[in-house]
Amino acid sequence: MLTVRDDRPSEHQRLSGRLCLVIQDCPDRKLVGRSVELEGSYLVIGRAEERSSHQEHGALWLQDDKVSSCHAILRANDGALRVRDCGSTNGTKLVGAEETNAREFDVAHGDTLKIGATLFKVLPVESPEAQTYSALGDQVYYDALTGARNRRYFYEELPRRIAQQTQTDGGLSLCVFDIDHFKSVNDTHGHDVGDAMLKAVANRLKARTRGADLFARFGGEEFALVLNGVSQEQAYAIAEQFRARIDAEVFACGAVELPISVSIGVAHLQEQDTIETLFRRADQQLLAAKEAGRNCVR
Repeated sequence: MLTVRDDRPSEHQRLSGRLCLVIQDCPDRKLVGRSVELEGSYLVIGRAEERSSHQEHGALWLQDDKVSSCHAILRANDGALRVRDCGSTNGTKLVGAEETNAREFDVAHGDTLKIGATLFKVLPVESPEAQTYSALGDQVYYDALTGARNRRYFYEELPRRIAQQTQTDGGLSLCVFDIDHFKSVNDTHGHDVGDAMLKAVANRLKARTRGADLFARFGGEEFALVLNGVSQEQAYAIAEQFRARIDAEVFACGAVELPISVSIGVAHLQEQDTIETLFRRADQQLLAAKEAGRNCVR
């Protein structure tokens, strides 16, 4: 059953400029608050089969069991947006409108679409409301100090990474980083210098992180990195490269200059691992690195 408003949008409602769909609710929680820009004249929305929710040119694929493989097509035309349901199982609905059997309808500025279990609000890209949603979405999954992903995003994303590795047998390793003697930096030089050091370490780590990897700040002086598609030996080699990069550059903040080093624990995913056991082994390796004198990889 398709839900549709009977009247076409009036002139003051018609959409102008670039359009976006702001995701207000979605089973893939990390997408909530994100905006999907209609980069061309149309957008296909369907179900992601093997990969996670992702956008490519002209298409948006969702991890949503109630979305059909090719669920709906949205077309921007002459300042309006027209939606066509592609015979989906659960229909394409315009929230707040009367139900009808029609499969095509126009939407107006501020309308909310329900596709599967995902809610989209239609807005011009440059509208204050769209910008607000975008800012809020960033706050939920990013660390405010360093700009890295945060613990919440990491824990929500890691199960997908593990499931993907299990399907492809490509190898996955978890690296846990800890800044050596960080407490003494805060105690001796103050929290402003400590914060600047956290930013510097995060920037150095992010600069060497591959696009397929998952990097986050866990809180305090601890960071975590998931390496996809690597063997255990490759993971140790990559972790050593990270350690050496941090160690090679002196940290400067105003008149303060200090050496920085990190200790790193590495755990390679095993068949029987859960998220908890993987982290436990990485933490054990991190402890071994500290006991070995710090500034090393174990």
